[in-house]
Amino acid sequence: MYIFINYNPLDMKKILYLIFSTSFLFLFLTTKAQNSIITDQIELGIIASNEKDPKLRKIAIEKITDQIELGIIASNEEDPKLRKIAIEKITDQIELGIIASNEEDPKLRKIAIEKITDQIELGNIASNEEDPKLRKIAIEKITDQMELGNIASNEENPKLRKIAIKKIKDQMELGNIASNEEDPKLRKIAIEKITDQMELGNIASNEENRKLRKIAIEKITDQMELANIANNEEDPKLRKIAIKKMGKSKN
Repeated sequence: MYIFINYNPLDMKKILYLIFSTSFLFLFLTTKAQNSIITDQIELGIIASNEKDPKLRKIAIEKITDQIELGIIASNEEDPKLRKIAIEKITDQIELGIIASNEEDPKLRKIAIEKITDQIELGNIASNEEDPKLRKIAIEKITDQMELGNIASNEENPKLRKIAIKKIKDQMELGNIASNEEDPKLRKIAIEKITDQMELGNIASNEENRKLRKIAIEKITDQMELANIANNEEDPKLRKIAIKKMGKSKN
């Protein structure tokens, strides 16, 4: 079955013109809408910054989504309630880091810190924040091993160092803590997490606390490390533990 269509060049021109006109109109309106959104954000930012009436500033802030504009409000708005609204709308990690570092109100700093996931920003807060409660929040969110090691080495509060040490898995970082931490209870936590035989051997050879040397020796399976302890350990009971473990890894 064949269908015959009468081809009219004039009609085809009309169809093409209609398609082109529609596409152009759609593009024009889309571009105009996008420009309108950008303009709206700038205008809202101007209102939020310059309007004297706090109720009107609040309305403007609640409509702003632009992160830079919200960051400006969070930094410069005098009313803490309005700063809070702005901070709660911010997701940009750099903006949140700036607020966490510079905001005077600890309650607002807390809101910013709780929204931060960037490890460098959290490490910066953990190192520089004066309020130990806020440092704790930052430390609990950190997973980066170098950042945790830095906290474990430099944090003055032993309770916060403990939180950091418990989150560390990196063997070199744990070995560094086991060798340099002043608090024997925190050294113990680090030693109990170490599996690296060289790190354990180093602790068994250099740790002053007998109980901690014993923990390290009991975790060692490497025959050379055990032989070194058996030959050099001053405490006969600890030498005995090492000697008993020798040869077991071959069975």
